[in-house]
Amino acid sequence: MNSEVIKAVREAEGQATQMQMDAKVNAKEIGAKARAQEEAAIHEANAKGKKLMQAKFEKARQEAQVDVDSFIEKNRREGEALKDEARENIQKAQDYIIGRIVK
Repeated sequence: MNSEVIKAVREAEGQATQMQMDAKVNAKEIGAKARAQEEAAIHEANAKGKKLMQAKFEKARQEAQVDVDSFIEKNRREGEALKDEARENIQKAQDYIIGRIVK
């Protein structure tokens, strides 16, 4: 009976050792899977962040373009008004000079 008990204990020890080895392998596999999921999540977050920043940049660029277009149009109108005023002044000057010469 002692030999059977010893044999059973040795079998149990062998099974325990195998279970420990299996647990280590499983732990490594779980760790690798977790690292892969972490890397995928980081990659996805980076892609989303990049896409969001690109959208914000594009919106800011469009808003800036509206401001630039408005500024250019305002300056064009002011320039046209100044040219019209200058033409009037030139015409007045010509009339004045002609009026002085003719008198």
